Amino acid sequence: MNKKVIISLVLVALMGFGTAIGTYAWFTSQATSNDNVFTAGTLTVGLNTNELEGVEKNFAVTGNLQPGDTITRDANGNAGYAKIEIVNEGNLDLFYFDNFVLKGNDKLAEAIIIKNWKNALYENATTIASDRWPDHFIQDGVFQYGHYRNDYNEDGIMDNSVDYNGDGKLSLAEWLDARNTQMGPEKGWDFGVLKPGAKFVQEFELVFDEAAGNEFKGAQLTGMFKAVATQFKPAAIDDLMAKQAIPYTVPGSTIVTQQTITDRYAEQ
Repeated sequence: MNKKVIISLVLVALMGFGTAIGTYAWFTSQATSNDNVFTAGTLTVGLNTNELEGVEKNFAVTGNLQPGDTITRDANGNAGYAKIEIVNEGNLDLFYFDNFVLKGNDKLAEAIIIKNWKNALYENATTIASDRWPDHFIQDGVFQYGHYRNDYNEDGIMDNSVDYNGDGKLSLAEWLDARNTQMGPEKGWDFGVLKPGAKFVQEFELVFDEAAGNEFKGAQLTGMFKAVATQFKPAAIDDLMAKQAIPYTVPGSTIVTQQTITDRYAEQ
């Protein structure tokens, strides 16, 4: 399938009460990508009181891949960047986490190179939030966050500490390694905040490593690109992290005051 995938999911609010104090089930939402290759799609995670039908589907990487092949497809089905748009179509501010999530045997992830990855924040469907977007933070397999986080090493070289095997390129397996806290949480989980009508656009290009050997013959990979969201409130964020097992020890009360979040909120 090469058609654009649109997944919408909004959960109705629920109220629950404990013994001595009340407990609240926050508005939450979840959406995942779909197809037999990484393709373009929209993850519409709106938070409001209208219940919409939600569908969760997965991707798979199989077939006769050759070293150097591009795995990702654009909206027309051509090899290149896959675009994922995380859109808030609800009427509440939302906080989200997003990342690749793999299933089963992930050996093939060692040979899938994140060649390029860039993102951009939009305050509405067409207006980019500020001139600091887009952020092309992985270029030609090299992590580029040194350009605004001062992560240069002593020799003034871009920080590429996610390249744990030192081969000069960043694999999907390395990005999902527990040591990767470049975005904050472990395993490369990203997070952000979206006002109603705003969207966060992810574009990435994945390739099968040119140096891949026979150890990957017949290997397959399944998983998803996943976004989970809740209300932009500290207690709701804590609840979401606990329920989704997000590997981040920073509490919601601190997250909502982090400069990354306050800057993004102010830009919308």
